Amino acid sequence: MQIDRLSLRGFRNYEDAQAQFVPGVNLLVGGNANGKTNLLEAVSYLSTGRSFRTRREAELIRFGADFAELRAQVQSQERTRELRAVLFSGRRPRQLWLAGVRQRSRAALSGVLTRGQTRTAVISLKLAEREIFHDEFDETPCSCSTTCCPSWMPGGRTLF
Repeated sequence: MQIDRLSLRGFRNYEDAQAQFVPGVNLLVGGNANGKTNLLEAVSYLSTGRSFRTRREAELIRFGADFAELRAQVQSQERTRELRAVLFSGRRPRQLWLAGVRQRSRAALSGVLTRGQTRTAVISLKLAEREIFHDEFDETPCSCSTTCCPSWMPGGRTLF
């Protein structure tokens, strides 16, 4: 199974963000407190229906927002499916959706996203560390059609 797109609204530090993933390696590169772990937490939440960082869903909603919405388009069992979670502040219960159908519990989400072709690496590197990291990869020019890929990550794509 593979994640194609991720959309976040009002989730943690993201007011409104979209990411597209490619098969293979996708890198999340950025400084401290830029939202790399929050992005992974969103993917994990859509996969399990819970956060790996907190038990309180109110903490997942951006400060000042009334709700958070997480969406992912995934390739699963040779078809495209959409996962959606809407979290509300206060006592209103969350809503979980799979392929446009509201789910009664998070159990329906398990197994939709598992380890697959898309691997995400979280890398927080200082400039000096980048040089060490660079030496460990083949220096083949990027095969991506965009200019967003670092030359030291062949076929990779940097998000954010």
